[in-house]
Amino acid sequence: MRDLCDLGAFQSVVQHILSKYFILIGGTGTAATLQAPSYPFPTVVPRTNPNELSINDLMIVLTVLTEAMFGPLRWIHLGLSLGLLMPTLNVIGRTNGDANDHLKLTLRYWLEKKDNVTGTTWDNLIRAVRSTGDMAAAERMPGILRSKLSSIDQPNTPDTDRRQ
Repeated sequence: MRDLCDLGAFQSVVQHILSKYFILIGGTGTAATLQAPSYPFPTVVPRTNPNELSINDLMIVLTVLTEAMFGPLRWIHLGLSLGLLMPTLNVIGRTNGDANDHLKLTLRYWLEKKDNVTGTTWDNLIRAVRSTGDMAAAERMPGILRSKLSSIDQPNTPDTDRRQ
């Protein structure tokens, strides 16, 4: 995918836009140096912790949960376990859509670190899935992650498989 576009030109355009329209921390008005994307989605803000997931990882998080057969009806319990507060989950519940839409919005707020979210790692997500009572999905997730992320060589895969 990186061969299909000029990443340097893309970064220059993003930096130009950021320098024109945003004042970053420190008030300099210049954009931070961008890193090559760790997943097929370009990141505008570099990760401060390589184990943390960001909003750019929403699709892979949804894919892993779907392939692990996590039931979207448990989105409220998952959100609470991830650190979201009940008022936020009530707002999500009042939005139009079904449980799948609510799960997506719950994960989005988690990845954006809303409310009391302390960490957006695969290990935290697996623990939260386990806390919903869906042990089977939680046990499937590490294997799915290894198969999905091995070709990407992403540093935030969990070390939850104790059989090694």
